Amino acid sequence: MLYILGERMTKYYVEELNNKSGCTKIRIDKVIVERETDFQTIRIYKNNTYGLFLVLDDIQFAETDEYKYHEPLVHPAMLLHPNPKEVFILGGGDGLAAREVLKHLGVEKIYLVDIDGEMINVSKKYFGEL
Repeated sequence: MLYILGERMTKYYVEELNNKSGCTKIRIDKVIVERETDFQTIRIYKNNTYGLFLVLDDIQFAETDEYKYHEPLVHPAMLLHPNPKEVFILGGGDGLAAREVLKHLGVEKIYLVDIDGEMINVSKKYFGEL
């Protein structure tokens, strides 16, 4: 949900927690992207503390701490496989899981498939440094 609060029209992204007992609220200091695609709404906002943050159905990640999601997503599976040479990533349009896979020596090929090509384009443009 997007709320506009206060006299200065400060925008906040507010996400209710699963148990409806609280919420996450992040001030939006700048709107970077709000784009409808055939599959989803891609939103990228900037917060002066967290940097850029990506919102699809909910918050996906923020620049400052995205590694807390992508590292544990990738490394356990990569370490359990004796010799991963080819890796398939489904829905990794931001490219950050692929970045973590590439930290493992011996990987020769990554197949990354995302239903939304626009997610890949937006990620390259705004999260390319990650």
